[in-house]
Amino acid sequence: MKAARIAIFGVALIVFALLPILLSGCLPPNPEPGPGPDPPDPGPTPVIVGDWYIVIEESADRTPGTVEAVRVLQTSGVNFRVYDDDSEDAEGYLDAVRGVRRPALLIIDEEGKKLDARPLPQSADEMKARIGGGA
Repeated sequence: MKAARIAIFGVALIVFALLPILLSGCLPPNPEPGPGPDPPDPGPTPVIVGDWYIVIEESADRTPGTVEAVRVLQTSGVNFRVYDDDSEDAEGYLDAVRGVRRPALLIIDEEGKKLDARPLPQSADEMKARIGGGA
């Protein structure tokens, strides 16, 4: 009788140890994590009014969108400058736009404090919205 109990216990132990392996082929696979829900719409781009709008670009890579954005700056009456990112004149602004895709728009106040740094809008309408329609 004692031998039978030991045998039953041994068989039960083996079955419980092998149960996850035996059932693994019977269970549906875990779903792959998906991209998740879409992030909420950030809404309109906030208007940040600065005293100076600095464009840092690689002039060899200038796009029609960059030309449109700069044209808005030229005609809006705001203070602005456009610098090639490898020119000496741009050196003082490069740290402020580090990590921002070029062409970059840096907005500063009259003391030179950075208010915002983002990629330059690539259309006239986006640029007008960014600077609040100009001064």
